[in-house]
Amino acid sequence: MKKLQHNKSLANKGFTLVELLVSITILAFIMIAVGGVMYSNNIIFKKTKSDIYVQNNAQDVYNKINEDLMQAKHVYIEGYVLDNPDGTKNDNGVYFKTNEPGIATTESLTFKKFILPTDKYVVTHASGSIKDYIAGNLERENTSRQTMLNAMSSSERLFYESLLSITNEVTLETTLQGLTQAERDTYVSLKYYNESEVEQYRESLNDADRAEFDLYRNRFRYMDEIEQTECADFLNSISGISSAESFDSLKHTYTDPSTGEEKYSYDLVYITTLKLELSQKVDTSNCTSTATYNADKTRFADNNLKDSVTVTYTFSQGTDGQNQIKVDYNYKYMDKLDTTTYVGIDNNVVTRKLNYATGSSGTIPGCEAMIDAENDSIKLNLYFSENSMSYTDRGMVKLRNSYVLHDAK
Repeated sequence: MKKLQHNKSLANKGFTLVELLVSITILAFIMIAVGGVMYSNNIIFKKTKSDIYVQNNAQDVYNKINEDLMQAKHVYIEGYVLDNPDGTKNDNGVYFKTNEPGIATTESLTFKKFILPTDKYVVTHASGSIKDYIAGNLERENTSRQTMLNAMSSSERLFYESLLSITNEVTLETTLQGLTQAERDTYVSLKYYNESEVEQYRESLNDADRAEFDLYRNRFRYMDEIEQTECADFLNSISGISSAESFDSLKHTYTDPSTGEEKYSYDLVYITTLKLELSQKVDTSNCTSTATYNADKTRFADNNLKDSVTVTYTFSQGTDGQNQIKVDYNYKYMDKLDTTTYVGIDNNVVTRKLNYATGSSGTIPGCEAMIDAENDSIKLNLYFSENSMSYTDRGMVKLRNSYVLHDAK
């Protein structure tokens, strides 16, 4: 009986070597399976996180550009345009391949610059200072004005001299609204031009040049000095502006071969630089010195003087080989907000996920625009991509300020 109990205790002492090996093998398979699932989940998590970042970043950038475009007072664009020599409709465009940035394109493209038609007129005709041309070409302050004033009664002359001294745009507009049409016409003749001189010059032009002059005259004749300076500063900030074309050159007419109907097409522009002029309320805490701002407020008698903000978006390839969108801000008064004071290359880069294509012309940014100058709208498509996914933001941007891309007829 004792011997039987002893043998039974030996039998319950532990696992055999074979049982242990089998257990380890099963456990290894389980660990491999669990590890594989965890690794796969980790990859999916990282990809999802990256995809969400690209989508959110793309949406933020698109909204930011849209907002600035809608508020723009002046617009300048440069970029690559699809060659379309016969003016027919061109549905083709640069192809930005999904998940493969930098795909080669065989499209024929030409680098061009675009500004408002009357801005083009000013740049072409100003032989010296753009500011002096805008301010002085239509203002004929000569003996004709003084002759008109001398012919008036004392009270009438005092009245018009008082009108001529008003520099605040809002005050002037309110005052002019209270005048008769004859009084307004007399004021315009005194303030802005000598009618006989302008008409004589106008009649000396051919029909095409006269139409351009009329657009220029209608736009600039009522500008105050703040607006004139702002426009001149914006045009002077553009490098090589003399080679720019007007926005209306992007529109073409063609005949539909199937219906014989005359239709319109618009060249696609792949933007490399977008420069805008905005206005913003001044916060003097952001001014290094308030001397210029205070002097201008006194000069123009305007307590609501706005800051002129030049915003420049650059769509280009960064030093790391990725395509990026960079934005720079330059303020006339609030210079503490200028992005030129930033240190480091990343502070004014809003995304490094912009897709692009490569071709004989160089790197083509994934910012595609169809510009309808007549209706002050831009169809803007932004293509974002990385190796894991792609994302596209599309929409029509309607500029709120009239006559930013075209002139009033």
